[in-house]
Amino acid sequence: SLLPSVDVWAAAIRQEGFDVELCTSFNPISSAGFLPCPDSGSGFEYSFSSLNAAILEELGVAHEELKLISGMDSIVGFCYKTEADLKVVKAASVTLAKLTEGIVIECESGAVMDSKKALEWAYGRYEPPVIAQNNLPYRNKLSRITIAKLVLALLIVIYWLYRLFHQ
Repeated sequence: SLLPSVDVWAAAIRQEGFDVELCTSFNPISSAGFLPCPDSGSGFEYSFSSLNAAILEELGVAHEELKLISGMDSIVGFCYKTEADLKVVKAASVTLAKLTEGIVIECESGAVMDSKKALEWAYGRYEPPVIAQNNLPYRNKLSRITIAKLVLALLIVIYWLYRLFHQ
């Protein structure tokens, strides 16, 4: 499969030192919707789909960042509402990026981060730079409140190589 099992993913989150328990009763390829975390009242909206040019355009990924995404075919979306949810989203998304050799697209700033940089971001040791406003279509189309709710539709894109090495 393209993604690790939920049990492997949950174990990796703990191994990275995050105090987050991932819901393990979902299929990472076919499930979509809200995933509550069993250890708290937090959670996140989750989705998995194929990656295409329209999605990249909608996200406002800068042209110079496209080289980091070339060869990737899948995308996982994470959305949150509260700061507690953000903690969970950061742990889940960056760990998944590391497991799959993927990247994280942080939608508030427009930053595209490899898993190493994304881990630094999740640990609070890195703040991604804000990409030019014209690369962030959400800022022009959505209110700041809506942006705050969707601030982090962390998207992880999976390399084709993952399929080759982890079948």
